Amino acid sequence: MIAIFEALLPVFLIIVLGAMIRHYPMFDEPVWRGVENLCYYLLFPALLIKTLAGTELGSASILVYAAALLFAIFTMTAVLLLLQPWLCRRLSASPAAFTSVFQGATRWHGFVALS
Repeated sequence: MIAIFEALLPVFLIIVLGAMIRHYPMFDEPVWRGVENLCYYLLFPALLIKTLAGTELGSASILVYAAALLFAIFTMTAVLLLLQPWLCRRLSASPAAFTSVFQGATRWHGFVALS
């Protein structure tokens, strides 16, 4: 349990730090976009690579974890796709706007799981 906490802590700290920096007007909008791109394209992948480099991916516990994770993500994907018409009506959202809901519910869980 401690290993999971230690793996997730840097991710949550990065998210909290980003939210705090965004909340206070420290940077102009173009600078903020640059910081976001730096974090998304360089720092977060570096964190994932560092974490995965020290992991024994062939162990049985990792395979069970990966299977459970994939099952959860695919289940969430299926549920969201089945509920898309209802959610679009309920939220008064276009199908294009639904993609943001879809990504928010599926994509970031994979990032956290990798870390």
